[in-house]
Amino acid sequence: MLDNVNPTQTVSWEKLKAHQKEVTAIRTLFNQDPQRAQKFSRRFENILIDFSKNQLTSETLNLLEAWAEECKLKEAIAEMFSG
Repeated sequence: MLDNVNPTQTVSWEKLKAHQKEVTAIRTLFNQDPQRAQKFSRRFENILIDFSKNQLTSETLNLLEAWAEECKLKEAIAEMFSG
């Protein structure tokens, strides 16, 4: 069994909170990057997932990935599905 990790008491969470203050308005993000819709959209067969209209950047995604690793999310998912 995995050790319980409180997600809001991690280094990565603190970095995400600090980063949140740096991210500007969505309109500004689109003005800064005309390719934003393409960069932050994924297509799977006939399904389009567009998260470009969310207040995030590439740095946000990197920080979220680090947070998931710190919280051992992959291990928790594997444990959940292993019974």
